[in-house]
Amino acid sequence: MGSVVPTVPDHRALDQAAVRFADRVVVEKINADQQPIRVRQLNVRAVPTLIALRGEREIARLTGAQSEKVINDLFGMAAGDGPPGPQPASGTDRIVRLAAAGAVFTVGLQSGPAIPLLVVGVAIGATALPRPTRMWASR
Repeated sequence: MGSVVPTVPDHRALDQAAVRFADRVVVEKINADQQPIRVRQLNVRAVPTLIALRGEREIARLTGAQSEKVINDLFGMAAGDGPPGPQPASGTDRIVRLAAAGAVFTVGLQSGPAIPLLVVGVAIGATALPRPTRMWASR
């Protein structure tokens, strides 16, 4: 069973997610002023902080106010549903990325060729491609 450890006393979206995931996620609310030892144990540097743990292993950390969707995603990760995959780029976003890639690549060709600009152009263009696999950086 996973857990989510917030350091904010009350938050509507947090409370709703806690109810929705009650059978799979344990919520431990910490008051930073009243529980400084626990705050140090979790290495909390700012309030509010949400920490998703699987067992004792941290799998995600969010600091600052978060949207309801982000909070639900965090609870899903703690529950073992896995992290959300990257959202595919929209059609307009892909066109803008490809245009930017073409412009940088063209400048790179006209500048000598300038290898760093060519590489950056290709990298920007690669961000416009659809991603067939889920990617997530975990600590």
